[in-house]
Amino acid sequence: MYLHLELKTMSTERLTEAVARLNYLHTLMSGTPGFVDAQICEYLGNPGQYLVVRTWVDQASHHAYRQSDASKEFAASRPAHFIYDNLAVQEWLTFAETPGVAIGGYVVRELHDVTNWQVFAASQGHRGPSGSRTFRMLAKEGADDTQALVLQRWPGRDPYAASLEGVAKSEAALIECYAVVDEVLPQTL
Repeated sequence: MYLHLELKTMSTERLTEAVARLNYLHTLMSGTPGFVDAQICEYLGNPGQYLVVRTWVDQASHHAYRQSDASKEFAASRPAHFIYDNLAVQEWLTFAETPGVAIGGYVVRELHDVTNWQVFAASQGHRGPSGSRTFRMLAKEGADDTQALVLQRWPGRDPYAASLEGVAKSEAALIECYAVVDEVLPQTL
């Protein structure tokens, strides 16, 4: 699978408007073949920072949406003043998935520096009651092929914290926790 990830800052005075605009975008995307899901997640360390992830069957499906009338409709409705800014835009490909249904309103984002991908994959095991997805940065110029992204879904902070008891300290270069504030799944006809 292909993951389009954006880290955004949003004005706290316009959060409702920004989330509604992104929901509109994701709703337009959800009618496109190959769309898997999209989440808007608030960083629990800063109420103005958001993680936006959009999963597609493959990069070609995302590209097809970008060329569609729905994409043009969204671009044409852009507000006069931007209501969010991108801190980062990244593209990732699925490397491994652990079983579980992607439910739960608590998301843990980890970045790992990887020197051996097979050893890293074996170390992941089952990483949450709702499963997890591990990604490798899409190969392109400037991409960091030594970094892995792990996204875990949990029903809440307490189950995640309990899972850490008695476990060796994580080797993750970065761990951030988010609350899902909006989610869009594919449209069913």
